[in-house]
Amino acid sequence: MKTFASVFTGFGGVEIGALEAGLKPIWAIEHDSKIASVFQANFDIEVIIDDAQDVDPRNLDKVDVLWASPPCQAHSIASKVHREKRTDSEVAMCLIDYIQALKPRYFMIENVLGFRHSESYQKIIQTLWVSGYFVNVSSLDAADYGVPQNRRRLILIAVKNGLVPSIPKADKVSWGDVI
Repeated sequence: MKTFASVFTGFGGVEIGALEAGLKPIWAIEHDSKIASVFQANFDIEVIIDDAQDVDPRNLDKVDVLWASPPCQAHSIASKVHREKRTDSEVAMCLIDYIQALKPRYFMIENVLGFRHSESYQKIIQTLWVSGYFVNVSSLDAADYGVPQNRRRLILIAVKNGLVPSIPKADKVSWGDVI
């Protein structure tokens, strides 16, 4: 069974999908203790309550699949100011450290579409290519998969020394019908 971990975890929504896909989540990092408590109430998985930038990835168990959902406020269409902040660059360098230390077979990022225009994104892509990853970036609307919200997301999938699988075709399920 492939192992899974997430950075900028949130309440654990991606872990639900990971478990459904047959992956074994083994650790997660979430800086907000209230959100982490929701995660801990639902999963018997170690959640590290700390800023991802303050956790040394060399001290973590290596995983087959690493997922990251970094903060996206600076890149969101809801933001009035569309420019990177110092924290965005710090988050990118943090993710680069995780990629280089853990060398996961699969690395994935979920974020807003505007993220792909950022310097942070470019640094991460550059690191992935130099590190031997093949990368595919897609845009999807979660509503097409039955999620009750219209929300386009950037999904980056990187595979070390291998071909990137395609994202499953949407069933175009109406989220109104799901509700």
